[in-house]
Amino acid sequence: RTINEIKARVAALKVKCCYLFALAPGDGVQCIAAKPFKHPMVVIAFRAAFFSSTGPTSIGTEYAHELVSSVDSDDDPEVPLSMLAMVGTIISYVLDGWSTGLYSPGKFHVETLSGTYEGMLSFIEVIRSRTNDAKFHRMDHTAQSTVVTAQEDAADIDFDHMEE
Repeated sequence: RTINEIKARVAALKVKCCYLFALAPGDGVQCIAAKPFKHPMVVIAFRAAFFSSTGPTSIGTEYAHELVSSVDSDDDPEVPLSMLAMVGTIISYVLDGWSTGLYSPGKFHVETLSGTYEGMLSFIEVIRSRTNDAKFHRMDHTAQSTVVTAQEDAADIDFDHMEE
């Protein structure tokens, strides 16, 4: 992509947090409004932040037993809202780094990102307040389960003996 195409795409993804939603098929940026936290980058950011290459010692794996359901009718685990907000903050930060069309990362620090994080928590709370418990649970569980499933799928790969 050209610099101008990258700038335009980043700008489109930043509108109404489109970068968190599944996108309609095709090259354009058309959010599927009924699918928050379903963008593929959400899974990638979860893996990087909480289920990293450290495997069994990653924070997400080590504390997986802490991931519980918020609804009585379904035992599927969910991620804490703070983790979901951090993932949204990470993606927003990376997109901001691409906003000029060339990657130029800013400072990833509480001083520069606390507003983004707080805004993300508010965004999640709006979703929570406008949906029923079952819908919110499904959204939160699906974001987490895709990451955990990927970890389980990769558990038997012999990384030490892979060709370089």
